[in-house]
Amino acid sequence: MCGIGQAFAPLDKGCTNTPSCSFGLHQINCCGTQTAIGFNHAVLATFTANEATWAATCPACGCAQQPLKAEDGKTCNANQVTVSCDNSICTTHCP
Repeated sequence: MCGIGQAFAPLDKGCTNTPSCSFGLHQINCCGTQTAIGFNHAVLATFTANEATWAATCPACGCAQQPLKAEDGKTCNANQVTVSCDNSICTTHCP
């Protein structure tokens, strides 16, 4: 289990427009599976630091990594992920 039993720190997801959003890839299990998380661009450095600490707690368990999932529920490659301001919330999307 990643995070040593702790939840990943919540991020400010609020936005006024799409340029105010960024996203990052968050490891969700010991297989290396990731999810794309949208957040306000002002917390990018916080996300990067928190993710590095989080990923360091994920043991390698030798299982197959699953496809990357965006917050819209779709899967895609990391280079296909986009983020937009949807109803004042930064949200990731796969095509």
